[in-house]
Amino acid sequence: PKQLSQQSKQLVSSSNVESLVDLENIKNTSYQDFLKKSKNTGERCQLLTGQESIVTGDSLVFQFGEGVTLNEELYQKSTAGNTLPDGILTVIIPAGDKENSAGVYTRRGHSGEFFQGAKRLTIHTGTNLTIGAVATAEEQAEQTTKYENSTSSFLAKLIENATKKGQESSIDLDSGSLDYKLVFMSYQKGIDPKLSRIIFNNSEFKNNPVQDSDIEELLTQIARIEGGFSKEIRNSSGYTNEFISFVLRKTISSADKWQQAMENYGFSNNEIKQLKQQVIIKLDEHQEINEKKKISHKEAAKLARKYFPNENIYKVLAIMFGESGLDVTAGNKLADGRSHTGLMQISSLHRNVLIKNGIINANLDYRQQLMNPETNMQAAQFIFKKQGWKAWEASAKHKPKMYYLNLKEVSKWAI
Repeated sequence: PKQLSQQSKQLVSSSNVESLVDLENIKNTSYQDFLKKSKNTGERCQLLTGQESIVTGDSLVFQFGEGVTLNEELYQKSTAGNTLPDGILTVIIPAGDKENSAGVYTRRGHSGEFFQGAKRLTIHTGTNLTIGAVATAEEQAEQTTKYENSTSSFLAKLIENATKKGQESSIDLDSGSLDYKLVFMSYQKGIDPKLSRIIFNNSEFKNNPVQDSDIEELLTQIARIEGGFSKEIRNSSGYTNEFISFVLRKTISSADKWQQAMENYGFSNNEIKQLKQQVIIKLDEHQEINEKKKISHKEAAKLARKYFPNENIYKVLAIMFGESGLDVTAGNKLADGRSHTGLMQISSLHRNVLIKNGIINANLDYRQQLMNPETNMQAAQFIFKKQGWKAWEASAKHKPKMYYLNLKEVSKWAI
């Protein structure tokens, strides 16, 4: 790959990059229209950054509009990986970005998302990045051949396994088939094709027949969830078992289907039983949650320890007790349309950023998801890492006596 020159490195700290985007065009472009634009000819990048032809050292500034001109759908769903052309292998974020740590982000595959360790790069209005290493045409061609060979081998193995079981396989090896495209695009984006096939087979699509853009969005959603996971995602052999169970639960609506998907992946009954206890999204249906609105002191303490530093446990519990009374369905709607939901009363103001970071699924009801205690605490952890206690300051500031009494109360709990 071409390496970043010293001159290009100096550009990283510069925020004086003129925006060339057409905000009216952005406002009127749906996410589906965005996905129909060609990524590799630079159409998507041109829409959001004003730049179409990109080389090492270029500085890009993303725009989604602001206030009444903000395109919320594009902001929530577009990513660096589905905007920047294939073959851009690294990008650099300067210090001061409001959502991302400074430094180098490396792409998964030649077409996937950009990560710094386990943290996925997110883009927002004003994101300023510099293009780092870019694969040459020869390197891209060589990598494409590897993905093609891997795809053919993966599908051939599926057919072989079906034959050994005496089953007739419906796998289509043609490069234009859905079977082939899904596996090939998974390799391109650095995603386990075994996992993506199971999620694909449990998904419903608006388009019939399924479009390439549907596959791309499904794979992007897996990457979003990966970026929002709070534990180790990968080990030497691939995804961790806990992440596999987590992402399947995030993308599959019912507990029964999750169980079947886990079996299809290859987990034993004992492994599934263990992971069912560990998985971050508990297998509670909403009606079951509603039957048991309040969690116990010990359950609350377990959640607090799981998502917050140990020295902050009693403060978290005091906030939780004061905000919701430990009622997972607690919530309110304000006159201006804002809402607060769940154990930590997560504000709807955080909706966009929680969707963008894979904590909330844009296709499911926002408040219902936050009534899941694990999801609510995962959202609270994310907000805390970004803002500290600022999001909950109003409770302590305007009702200091009540907050003190709550703190005194939780300190008595046998946890």
